[in-house]
Amino acid sequence: MNLLNDKRGLSRLELFCIVGITLALVFLAYKGILYYHNSMAKGNDSLKVNSAESVAAMNLTTAGCVINGCEGSFDEPCEHMDKDGYTTGYYDAVKKKIFADNSSGYNEYTEMKIGSEVYRGERNTMVIKVRGKEDKIVLSWVPSKEQERSKHK
Repeated sequence: MNLLNDKRGLSRLELFCIVGITLALVFLAYKGILYYHNSMAKGNDSLKVNSAESVAAMNLTTAGCVINGCEGSFDEPCEHMDKDGYTTGYYDAVKKKIFADNSSGYNEYTEMKIGSEVYRGERNTMVIKVRGKEDKIVLSWVPSKEQERSKHK
């Protein structure tokens, strides 16, 4: 039967099949978009970790300290150096620099991962702690200064 030349139009069965297939396709598209959205929402702030590591590596090669603008040098230790020879700072994700003071939290997700280590914390409560010595850089997520103050109240 040629539909273009048929004067009677679509039968009830054909109409039912077209509606059913259309609804199935709409449902599958909805589920696909929902799956995509849920899979994208499961991040781990890894780009911030990579940025912190890059900034720390650059600072260590230029000044021997992970802190941006540190007055220390390779010849004499700076004030940020601990007894093990590591310098410690906190990455600021907004300014893209490492400072000596712990800033406010900026994690976007409740579960962050560095290597095989998994850290958990509420959104906007954690910062990246950076420790560095020569060519060794150790990163970890720690509670922000604001989070620590609210725990002690």
